[in-house]
Amino acid sequence: MLLSLQQARLIRTGSALERDGAALKAAEYLAASLKEPETWTAVEAPIYITTLRSIFPGGLRRSNKDLFQPLFHPDRFPEWARETLTGSWEVDLAWDGRGNDWAPKVTKEGWIQFREHLITAEKHLTKAWKLEPSQPFAATGMIAVAMAGYSSDSERAWFDRATAARIDYMPAWHAMGWASRPRWGGRMQTMRALALAALETGRFDTDIPFFLVAGLDGLRQELHDYEACRDLYRQPVVAVALQAMCWGYAEAVPGERSHWAWWRALSGWLSGRLEDTSMALTETGTRPIPGEARSRLADLMSDEILLRGEAALDKAGHTAAWQTAVEAHGKMDLPAEIAVLDKLMDIPAEAKLLIDRQRRLIGMETKLAAGEWVKLSADPSLSDWLRLDGTWVGHSDGSALITGDGDRALMVHLARIGPAFEARGTIQSTHPENPRFCAGIAFGHHSLDSKPGQWVTAEIVWSKQGKSAMINRSYYNTGILDKATVSDFSKPVPWTLKLQDDKLTWTLAGGFVCENELLVRDGNLKGHYSTTSDGRFGFCTRVTTMGNSMIYSPIEIRRLK
Repeated sequence: MLLSLQQARLIRTGSALERDGAALKAAEYLAASLKEPETWTAVEAPIYITTLRSIFPGGLRRSNKDLFQPLFHPDRFPEWARETLTGSWEVDLAWDGRGNDWAPKVTKEGWIQFREHLITAEKHLTKAWKLEPSQPFAATGMIAVAMAGYSSDSERAWFDRATAARIDYMPAWHAMGWASRPRWGGRMQTMRALALAALETGRFDTDIPFFLVAGLDGLRQELHDYEACRDLYRQPVVAVALQAMCWGYAEAVPGERSHWAWWRALSGWLSGRLEDTSMALTETGTRPIPGEARSRLADLMSDEILLRGEAALDKAGHTAAWQTAVEAHGKMDLPAEIAVLDKLMDIPAEAKLLIDRQRRLIGMETKLAAGEWVKLSADPSLSDWLRLDGTWVGHSDGSALITGDGDRALMVHLARIGPAFEARGTIQSTHPENPRFCAGIAFGHHSLDSKPGQWVTAEIVWSKQGKSAMINRSYYNTGILDKATVSDFSKPVPWTLKLQDDKLTWTLAGGFVCENELLVRDGNLKGHYSTTSDGRFGFCTRVTTMGNSMIYSPIEIRRLK
């Protein structure tokens, strides 16, 4: 396939809009290459199948069926490859007919299409596997078919066939991990067993042992509860397995020892074995924490400051006192929390960063409890903020900047705002002439089952099609309202938000976007937004064109009764 370097870069790193555009252009190149007689020989069939399944997301394929249908039905490959591609396309059509909604909301016609296409998919994929069992693609595709109940053989049987063909074909591991979830009739024990089995292969020359981390991610997303998640990682067999995985990769690739030292530090923190964390941190050197490790900390509303601080406190013998402070914090007993912190003596430098931050948060929350206005500033360290998505930069004046190097971003302040508040600030685009951006304010409660959780976003949308303002849930369009808004974002645009009794009032540049809009209505946000005492507040973007940036002034906020 002849992909330009620009298209390949955008597919990997662009915003959602840019990635989709680049992928569609790549699909056109691929279609053109099929018309050239010298391209895509029989021996290249596995490369072709991998390209279709890895570069082009399922949703994109299904929303552009006229473009992708011919790509799944080429006539130049061996029969096993043609059957594999046809079966894979039928799976796409099955989900296109069913839709992605929960089962009770699927229409009768949707279920009919789902059934018919999966029955057809089963015939083609089974035939493909029988023709060429040494290839993993058809057997992997059958895991999803079996998961939906349209195979006489189990998901595990097809997984075993796929990995017998190629043990390090990771789509098979991920498909089996998804099929093992309780929501699809699986069991938590099966999910854990699969994750541990990946490590037991000992294939540190592949990505298989790292599936232990992905498997535990899946378990965490099924648990929903913070303490239950920590209990999962504290299970002795899990704690030992995580350390073994890190050491296995470190020994297999000596040049990456500092990288895996970071994973050992994270694994020790997750499992409550802080002595392992302290030891590993001495081996990380100047290497920054890997992005994947940082994102897993963020999933648990944690960060590097907390990891390093708790390890340092443990080494200094202050773990018991710190846990007492954490418990007081959870109960919103700020006087008791500060009393414990005041008694800590001889605090190590890395722990001092954590303790100082905690004191700042206590001070803010004390003022919020009294109904005072508090400024949430984003200084260059961003130490009081949790970056859940995106690349954020803090400035000395307290403003925050998000660059357009991705499609979604979310950063929330660690101070607990509560269920009712009033806030104000400004927002500005550095390049409003760029074709598209979507940015705004986020508030709500973090959820462990999937990012970004129970966040409500008040968003400003700017595109070639027009300009609007809307309230959404967790980055995704829910369309609670969609109204015209400010036309010029080249200068700071003031905004205000007021939430009380689940009713939101939002202004932009002095004009009302909504007034006393009930957030929880007609089931629109029910179950996805909760006005909790530990609710947070922050900034978000959903789509920002590369080269554009959004600037947010410090937030001023106060808690309402």
